[in-house]
Amino acid sequence: MNQSRQPRGESSSAVGRRRGGTATAGTVAALRPAAALTVREGITITEAAQLMAAKRADSVLVVDDDERLAGIFTAKDVAFRPLCVTSDTAATEALNTMVGRGFRHLPVCNEEGDVVGLLDIIRCMYEALEKMERAHQSSKAL
Repeated sequence: MNQSRQPRGESSSAVGRRRGGTATAGTVAALRPAAALTVREGITITEAAQLMAAKRADSVLVVDDDERLAGIFTAKDVAFRPLCVTSDTAATEALNTMVGRGFRHLPVCNEEGDVVGLLDIIRCMYEALEKMERAHQSSKAL
């Protein structure tokens, strides 16, 4: 990804979805990870915080010159060599990792280590609740 088109070392990664627009049920891709806001290594904490404020984001993923995940910076914490999942990881495995380790965010990378998205546990929870409500409404209609 060419960083020169984005201000201050910022880029947005494509969300990990199959080209047809559909994702395999039960995978991380089906959870629809948000496009990741990324910054290059070497950006200052102040610049990262300003970017997060400007984009109303509570995290940025740090990538190296090859677009490989190097870290994650959140409003709450900083992590180096972060754990990540792929789009094909089982959604339950990803969510269990997030809950078990106390993560609010989990990077999604492809097999080469390139960032393709970011799971947010709150968003996943809301989507799961919406599915449960729809299922409940469908069962009431029967």
